[in-house]
Amino acid sequence: MYWIECPTQQTCAINKRERSGRMVTARTRGKVNLSITWLAAAKNGDVYFTGGGDLRRLRGNSVEKVARISSAEGRHALMGISFDAAGNVYVANNDERAVVRVTPARAVEVVAKSSAPWAPTAVAVAPRGELWILEYARTEARVRRVDRLGTSTVY
Repeated sequence: MYWIECPTQQTCAINKRERSGRMVTARTRGKVNLSITWLAAAKNGDVYFTGGGDLRRLRGNSVEKVARISSAEGRHALMGISFDAAGNVYVANNDERAVVRVTPARAVEVVAKSSAPWAPTAVAVAPRGELWILEYARTEARVRRVDRLGTSTVY
């Protein structure tokens, strides 16, 4: 389990509770105090998080900007993060009603759009590459599946 704490404007800590119950804290270098909205750990141990319109990665004790996802820097502009087997990172961009894919080469591509009034709040990638998108509209929620050909099914 991972979580983020930002006690000062100069240092954020990403905390991890290991299976043994032991707590590990990574003190990151540089100013990382953002409105952090989501975080997820990749299989290789890297921790990705969103904030200020950016996707960032913690590797070791260093934080780096992976990609600019949104020009909106609102508190909930960027939300869910997921990964596929090819090493791509998927981010739900709530403000722009889109799910984007960030490749290992850092290219950003919109892979799904939500129609108004719906906006994505989370995304998961199935083993065969289908996207499962949790969408929200005011007081309602729904799940949408997008297959590899781009066909959508709402549940």
